Amino acid sequence: MRVSHPAARALAYRFDDFYLDGANRQLWRGDEPVSLNSKYLDVLLLLISDGGRLVEKQRIFDEVWQGVFVTDAALTQCIKDIRRQIGDDASNPRYIKTIPKHGYSFIGVALPADPGLMGLGAARSANLEYPAVEQTASGSVRARPYKFLDYYTQRDADLFFGRDQEIELISSQILSRRTFIVHGRSGVGKSSLLRAGLMTRLSADGHRVFIIRSFADPLQEIASALAQVSGTELPNSPTADVLPMAQAACAEGSEELLIFFLDQFEDFFLQAGEDARDRFINATGRLVEASDLGIRLVFAIREDMLAEMSAFKSAVREVFHHEYRLERLSREQAARAITEPARAVGCEYDSKLVERLLSDLGDDKGVDPPQLQIVCDNLYDARSGDGRLTLELYESLGTASRILAGYLERVLRRFRAEDLRATRWILTALISDSGQRRVLRESELVSRIACRFSGDAGQATSLVEELVASRIVRRRSHQGLSWIELAHDFLTAEITRWLTEDEIALKRARAVIERAVENHRAHQLIMDADALELVLPFEEQLGLSNEEADLLVASCFGRARVIPEWLIFAAPGSSEAIAEACENRDPAIRICALDAARVVRSEQMQEIMRRASLWDRDLMVRKAASIGLARSIGTQAQDLLSNGSDGSGPIRRAVSLAMIRDYDKQLIRLRDLSPAVALLVVGGLMWVRLRRDSAEIVRQGVGGLLGGAASGLAGGFLLGLGLSLARKAAPIEGIGLILVLGSLGFFIGGLGGAGVSFGMVWASHVAYRHSRWWSVVGGAVGGAFVGGTSNLLGVDAVRALFGQTPAGLTGAMEGAAIGAGVSVGIILGPAIVRSPRWSTWSKIAGASMGAMIAGITLASLGGNLFSASLEIVAKMFANSQIRMDVLARLFGQVAFGSRAQVVLGAIEGLLFGGGVAFGIHATTSEGSGSSETSINKRPIASRPFQGY
Repeated sequence: MRVSHPAARALAYRFDDFYLDGANRQLWRGDEPVSLNSKYLDVLLLLISDGGRLVEKQRIFDEVWQGVFVTDAALTQCIKDIRRQIGDDASNPRYIKTIPKHGYSFIGVALPADPGLMGLGAARSANLEYPAVEQTASGSVRARPYKFLDYYTQRDADLFFGRDQEIELISSQILSRRTFIVHGRSGVGKSSLLRAGLMTRLSADGHRVFIIRSFADPLQEIASALAQVSGTELPNSPTADVLPMAQAACAEGSEELLIFFLDQFEDFFLQAGEDARDRFINATGRLVEASDLGIRLVFAIREDMLAEMSAFKSAVREVFHHEYRLERLSREQAARAITEPARAVGCEYDSKLVERLLSDLGDDKGVDPPQLQIVCDNLYDARSGDGRLTLELYESLGTASRILAGYLERVLRRFRAEDLRATRWILTALISDSGQRRVLRESELVSRIACRFSGDAGQATSLVEELVASRIVRRRSHQGLSWIELAHDFLTAEITRWLTEDEIALKRARAVIERAVENHRAHQLIMDADALELVLPFEEQLGLSNEEADLLVASCFGRARVIPEWLIFAAPGSSEAIAEACENRDPAIRICALDAARVVRSEQMQEIMRRASLWDRDLMVRKAASIGLARSIGTQAQDLLSNGSDGSGPIRRAVSLAMIRDYDKQLIRLRDLSPAVALLVVGGLMWVRLRRDSAEIVRQGVGGLLGGAASGLAGGFLLGLGLSLARKAAPIEGIGLILVLGSLGFFIGGLGGAGVSFGMVWASHVAYRHSRWWSVVGGAVGGAFVGGTSNLLGVDAVRALFGQTPAGLTGAMEGAAIGAGVSVGIILGPAIVRSPRWSTWSKIAGASMGAMIAGITLASLGGNLFSASLEIVAKMFANSQIRMDVLARLFGQVAFGSRAQVVLGAIEGLLFGGGVAFGIHATTSEGSGSSETSINKRPIASRPFQGY
């Protein structure tokens, strides 16, 4: 509130639970301060002071924005912000009512209050913002020496210090140049220099100076000022030519100049429409060309927007020839800006405090005016009764770091809840994982905010702008780009306290990405596998820019790593990268690319997958493409791959269809195919599964062979030992008998183990998506095949060698029975013993019991196993030493009969079943029953014997 402001009639008001302290420039809700812009506070004071009466828009402009042209849109935004802060609703107002086309009125009940009700100390301790005036002990109102984050105006000229040299230099330049540009980064003090410095100096020299601050159509504001000077009527048309008005306003022969300060001119390029912009540029050119006019145009603009002034080159060719870059305050200038305003209101700084402030607030490039104003304003509020500002007082306030941190807290309270999270993220993004300030390109920062939060780049930009306006962050222009950084090192400690361990880890991941981008730009390097492992788990939290996302995609392909879906959608160049990777010579990279193509779901990607599923030279790539196509378009893949119009043969198409059915049989319906094609698909399905699991099948089959051979060796050894003891044979004779029977058992057991195990494993791998009982069929078929083959070879061998034809030797029936018994036992064992801990041993025990039962059954039904077959052969030779009659006595029989055969058959089955099952288990790879691949994200490996 200015001294001349009408609202000064009362310095404090109370309405509901709000307390409006006009003297100390603060609005309170209960005990909590409510943040409100300085001008907006003036508007609220004006409305309340005229309580109930209409306050017209023009009166608000005249009394609040004295001499500054403001648009209706700016006033509308002002009222909107006031309503938001006091909880008012425009559609159902409690406090501020809109009178359409006229103005506003305050309809709440506001009573004058004692300015001391809250206590000046309470107001000071709250570190209030924008304090323009204060109440003295005598009750009068006087200007405060510091402006906090407001700018100095012409009325504050006696408080504005430190820019004397710039005022002298720029004033002389303005008088001699038709156009002049003052530029500098945000917060360097351009508005204060123009209003309190240059405006005061040029007005004192007899010139008319106008501030233009509304840029939706600045030409209208200039025309209004010219009409005011010349006393003419303002044209109704916005396209009216201002040159005649300028000629009328400039008295012939007069040395008085009309000087227009276009403050914060960057808004012209952000707010003005294209037509208004073109009109203003053309009008500027005409005014500059008229050499007899005493008009000067001074543009004050942020340096990051300076390049936009090139739009004026068509009208003012030398627009960049006359400019001045306003720098930060030097130490000497900052010392004057600290001490002189305080001295003007009767306060004095200790020299030690001034040196400490310069040290704390400055660096080798100078001092930022916003930080100086914030700290000095807080010091002024805490001054002693005699007006002394001491080092002890400064330290009691926590020094600059605590003062600025307190300001940061107040700024954050301005943001809506939905914007606060994004705002805090912006600030933490400007700090490295080591707690140091960092600089980010503004375009990159805005892109990451929009990606992570609202998805609206405009909203993200407005948040950055709010922080810049609050002097929490600042812009820097470098190499034609706009960069954002924290305004001061003091803010880093406060912001770092917000970071959790997860956020620090995220920052480290961000640092890895940023270094990777730099390396890629300089040397075309991609990220290594370790870096990908560190970065990718954070997913969307990374807030990747387009360039970063594309680099991550390229790195994943380069390292043959499956790309997560979120990254595929985040990278704008993912489709091109996928198409390129599908042509790579490395099959692993092509598989990763096809997995990503499935996610994109475009016609281009479908064609890539279809072509690869039929024509790729690597079978695993064809499999990945076929499954990816099916996962992408479902059952349509069957129709797409069944079509042979591209020259692919039926076998090639059948293999691709078989690989899809192997993945999910619901995607390929055999009934919808012709019988010939369906038969080919089934054959291809068997071939695909056998080829895929061939190593596992061989490994398990060999394990069964070795297990069967070991059991046969053990059985032969025991049989030979039993015969030797029963016959009381000499040691040499006994050893020979053991070796012969052991060798014979090893050979026969190995053949039987190979047949049964290969049959079980083969059937289990082929039919793993169907009933587990197919392994019983496989075991029986394998056993029958080996048994039958062995029978034929054995009979033929005896006939050829000895002219005898033995009948009843072990054959296909015995082999099938033993094979089925082993398979059934492996299935039923875990079903009976339901403990994962004993799963393996339950299978081995089940196989032993199943084979033993099969052996007992065969012997009971007249079948012959190993020992019975030996007895048949031995009877053909009178002097044979392997006659089993001697063992019959152990079972209470004179001759080798059914009882002995049953017992020996049980022992043989027990040993054989346990040996085969143990051999298969010992050679089964880990996880063969539940492996997953990166191709289809679901089990596609075999499930032999439910866990082997």
